[in-house]
Amino acid sequence: MTNNRPFIAFVDDEEPIRRAFARLLRSAGLDAETFDSGAEFLKSIDAHRPDCVVLDLQMPQMHGLAVQRQLAKVHAAIPVIILTAHDTPAPREQEVLDHVVTGKLNKQIADDLGVVEKTIKVHRARVMTKMKIQSVAELVRLVERSGIRNQ
Repeated sequence: MTNNRPFIAFVDDEEPIRRAFARLLRSAGLDAETFDSGAEFLKSIDAHRPDCVVLDLQMPQMHGLAVQRQLAKVHAAIPVIILTAHDTPAPREQEVLDHVVTGKLNKQIADDLGVVEKTIKVHRARVMTKMKIQSVAELVRLVERSGIRNQ
C-alpha cells in the first residue's frame, strides 16, 4: 500500500462475511483486501505484505491454522487473528469431547460420567454439529490442531 494506513488481509470462504468485514475495516480507517481461500492469500502475500491477517478457522481445502503455519514459515512477524463462527461446546459437551479424543467408547464415557450411553451420543452429536464435522477422526484432528481440549 502506498499510504500509511494499516493494511489488513481478510481470508474467509464466505463472500457475505468478506464483504461485511471489508466494509467494517474500511470504516475504521484501515485498508483491507479480502481473499476467498488460504491458497489465494498465500499466493499474493509477497505482493500485498499485510500488517495483519484475519483468518477464518474452518475453510474448505486449507484450514485457517494451516494457512497460519505456512505464513509463519516465511513471514513470522505478521500478526494473525483467527476467527470462527462455530459455537463452543457447553461444559458437559466439553467433558464428553475430552473423553472422545482419548479414544474411549461411548459406553466407557457414560460409565466414567455416570450417565447412560444415549446421553453421550447426544452430546457428541451436538459437538460435531457445532463444529461442522462429520467423523470422530475429524473431531480428534480439529481438537489437536486448535487446542480446545481441556487437560
